Amino acid sequence: MTERLLRLFKSDDAAAIRELTRATLDAYHRRFGETAGRAADITELADLAKTGSVFVAQQGADIVGAIGYTPPGVIEHPLFSRSWALIRMLVVAAPVDHSAVTSSLIAHCVAQAESDKAEAISVYSWPSDILFEPDFRRAGFREASIAPELHGNLHALLLRQLGPKSD
Repeated sequence: MTERLLRLFKSDDAAAIRELTRATLDAYHRRFGETAGRAADITELADLAKTGSVFVAQQGADIVGAIGYTPPGVIEHPLFSRSWALIRMLVVAAPVDHSAVTSSLIAHCVAQAESDKAEAISVYSWPSDILFEPDFRRAGFREASIAPELHGNLHALLLRQLGPKSD
């Protein structure tokens, strides 16, 4: 078995991550049906590197997963406390062990949030994130609220409290 590496996004990863995003959404559509407006509203995962980090899971020469992370203090939105870190998007290639890749990516974000002294880490789940919700729950995330409807879909705000801040 080829070893998996977690690393920061590089600009030449963008095309592979875009394909992973499309494949993840296709898997959602096949399982749960069409999501109105979602395809047109996809934030390029690579663009998330401008306000935070994108962590990439690589196996051999292939990118098998990616996740967007935004540190506390960056996002200004009524749904999120500025003391929270935020997971923005998670995509994983179909032929790999989803659970192992998602668990690694989520754990990496949690560790980064702890290092950044966030009070909590949150994920605002798009409907396609339902594919990964069990992984977030296993990692200690719990539903904090139902977020406002967007494009005709309800979204959940999942939250994991982290240790107290130390100065």
